Amino acid sequence: MQHLLLEATEPRPGSTLMISRMIDLLIIRSLRTWAERYPGPSAALSDDRVGKALRAIHEEPEHAWTLDNLAQCAAMSRSAFAEHFTKLVGDSPLRYLTRWRLSLAEEMLRSGSVSVAEAAHRVGYRSEAGFSRAFKAHHGYTPNAAKPIA
Repeated sequence: MQHLLLEATEPRPGSTLMISRMIDLLIIRSLRTWAERYPGPSAALSDDRVGKALRAIHEEPEHAWTLDNLAQCAAMSRSAFAEHFTKLVGDSPLRYLTRWRLSLAEEMLRSGSVSVAEAAHRVGYRSEAGFSRAFKAHHGYTPNAAKPIA
């Protein structure tokens, strides 16, 4: 960072190129650090037990998933499954499920192909109001704001 600041505050020939390369290095280091701390679902997909539960979530996001039936998919006890899933994914199973559902719903709404009620139903919410609250809490804006302007 000191070298970056020096090049930015006291430019010399080649400073622009050096600044660009130093920023590239900082970005790569940041991504490495993030990936090491939060391995994400890709590591979990290769795990036989957690991978089964993740595939089930992705194949049927609208299903009324509970910790019990996800643990059954993984052939594990609830506590062991929750701990193992969280270790591999970086989120609890139900938090991951919620994020996945809300991401899918956002994609559907942005495409303009479904109403808010239909998006809510397709990702497993029984109540449009509950879906709207969860969507806004997760994304920071309402489901209607995600829809394209006609």
